[in-house]
Amino acid sequence: MPALPTVLRTAELRLKQAQERLAAFREAPLGGRFTVLGETFTKPKPKPKRSASTLEPAALDERGRRRYLVPDENRAFWVYGPRSSSSATPYW
Repeated sequence: MPALPTVLRTAELRLKQAQERLAAFREAPLGGRFTVLGETFTKPKPKPKRSASTLEPAALDERGRRRYLVPDENRAFWVYGPRSSSSATPYW
């Protein structure tokens, strides 16, 4: 199990990065650009027929690709969260 601490550190780092991206997205104005962790994103304005509260947060990266930041943060949490709590008391 010598690799476990490295895996946990990497998972924790990715979780923190995902949380930072999501926080920056939430603070950015609609249609605004924001930079976090060296990446620049644009927070698109919602389409007229949809309410902003019903949309899943997606930012456009520098190449114009959609990045869904809530699922990114959720995945990072579930990779790190369950393992970090069990690292003190191994279950194997």
